[in-house]
Amino acid sequence: QAYNCLIHFYKRSIMSMYLTKYFRSARFLFQHSVIQKVNNHNAPSKLFTPILSVSYSSAPSQLGKFTKPVSALRFKTRPTKRKLGPGQDEWSVVGYSSAESLDLLGLQDGLQRQSLYSQVPLSEDLEPSCVFVTNKYNLDGDGKTKEIFFFKVGCVVFWNVPELERNSVLKFLRTFSDDSYEEDVIFEESEMMSYQMSKTANPHLDKGIINIADDTDVLVKYTFSNAIASSVKLGSWEASLETIIDSIEFISEDLKRNANVKIKMNEVLQKTGEILALRHLINLSSDLLDTPDFYWDREDMENLFLATCSHLAVTKRTKVVNEKLSHCLEVMEMINGHLSHEHGAHLEKIIIVLIGIEIVFEVLHFIERKFGAFEILDPKAAP
Repeated sequence: QAYNCLIHFYKRSIMSMYLTKYFRSARFLFQHSVIQKVNNHNAPSKLFTPILSVSYSSAPSQLGKFTKPVSALRFKTRPTKRKLGPGQDEWSVVGYSSAESLDLLGLQDGLQRQSLYSQVPLSEDLEPSCVFVTNKYNLDGDGKTKEIFFFKVGCVVFWNVPELERNSVLKFLRTFSDDSYEEDVIFEESEMMSYQMSKTANPHLDKGIINIADDTDVLVKYTFSNAIASSVKLGSWEASLETIIDSIEFISEDLKRNANVKIKMNEVLQKTGEILALRHLINLSSDLLDTPDFYWDREDMENLFLATCSHLAVTKRTKVVNEKLSHCLEVMEMINGHLSHEHGAHLEKIIIVLIGIEIVFEVLHFIERKFGAFEILDPKAAP
């Protein structure tokens, strides 16, 4: 009887196995036929077939392969500046920010020793902040004078100077520069404009082109140069801000993954100091938030300066930089508070452990006074 039962069970197992294979094959053929019909009737939608072929249970795993973490501090990259050369009957005006500041007195001595440029005096109130020179020798034969404005804030603006000569002057400035920038930053954050002789009696800015009424009016050229210098200086500070943002980007990533920030307190203070120093340079040590004092009694030149700054979006960019700096400071303050809380919690744990040890000793002393000394703790009772 047991043998018959075993044979019956074996037959049922074989029958169920064949039935399972049959139904699996039938289901596969049915799905395949449905997909074929859909593809035949909806030929333009070829992407429909792989969607049907993925089962509902495997959809989350398929979608998970395409998920990518997004950085919380990833900011919009500034577009590359378009540096268009001068057109017909136009000449170039190019500005660079080469360093944090320039030694104008040492630069004047160096230019005299070089004997390639002659210094032209500007207004008395501009002497401490700007040096203006022109070329002594005109080898190009076009009759146009090459003019260069050197600003104490580390900027230089060239008027009608070819690129090879501009590069030579930038290399020459390295000797008289404090905290020189990298060459990539200098050339990437440069600003190029064009100028032409104005058809009217007044200098103005028209569609991004500088119009000069009198080619010998040095103060008008200084006004345009001052605005260009403000723009390139702001560009170098924008590059510094990008470096700071990249350096603290990992903080938000660590917080998002496991809430464990791998940074020390002294590093937080150092990074906060960098942010505050950059904010100080932009808002307190520069004229980006206000019009320079030179234009207070020169209304026409003030209008030229403001129009050029508006064309170069100096005010808008300054506002954006300040907002980014405020956000970076909020992140560092939050991390500073988090680390201070963790340090306080660690000290509390140490205090709790010390109190627990003190309680254990007090209990032992109480038992000793109540029941006598423990043999194991009594050195006299030792053999």
